[in-house]
Amino acid sequence: MTYNCYNGAVETLDKIIDTVNAARPDYLTINEANKFDANDNHIMRQFAEKTGFSHYHLELCGGGNEYHVAALSKSPFVSITAIKPMSRAAILAVVDTKIGHTAFLSTHLSPFSELARLAEVAKVTNALKPYPNSVIMGDLNSLSSKDEYPEDFIEDFNSGQIRKFTTDGAVRFDVMRTLYKAGYIDIASLFELERENTVPTTVNQDAEHSTMRLDYILISQALKEKATSYQVIKDTLTEVASGHYPVVVDIAI
Repeated sequence: MTYNCYNGAVETLDKIIDTVNAARPDYLTINEANKFDANDNHIMRQFAEKTGFSHYHLELCGGGNEYHVAALSKSPFVSITAIKPMSRAAILAVVDTKIGHTAFLSTHLSPFSELARLAEVAKVTNALKPYPNSVIMGDLNSLSSKDEYPEDFIEDFNSGQIRKFTTDGAVRFDVMRTLYKAGYIDIASLFELERENTVPTTVNQDAEHSTMRLDYILISQALKEKATSYQVIKDTLTEVASGHYPVVVDIAI
């Protein structure tokens, strides 16, 4: 499961916890875990306890900002590696599964431009090369050409969206194409659900979000036959818990 809890979910953390507990994931990526490190990781520890995760790692955002990334697992970590430098953060965690070691890459890519994200995704794919069984999950801040956005999609873009998603008047899909070319499989596409947006919810106030998919879970070719379901959770709780909807997949590992 991957979930951008939106600026630390200061007023809605209980709703995030309820959403996670309803989904009951074995592995979880939390983006924008702002303030989770306060008071010696007090919020992080409480969150893990309330959601039933005995193993977790919080990686602080680059540049002294607060958009931290957390990885939580119900199985022990074999190893934890932070990928740096990143605009936000990236955690490579290896877990021993039924099919052997599986690498989970939890990340939040740069919100600033496609060029910045391309540099970061190169670090991600390079770090995962030793692991045939691998999963990439998080808010990638990127658009996919698989989602078949309409031709007039960018006509209503504001200046922030133009900077973030376009170059010379055209939408950029380079990051996701790079991941596909590297052999990673977009689980949404496996189930023909790539048009299911992950932002905005009804409480989303981010001016750079319109109806689009920014949160992804991708798997390596070795796991293709292991993916059994994909869902963007949209209900009365997730509409008000965060500016993003959570994404949940089942992988038989």
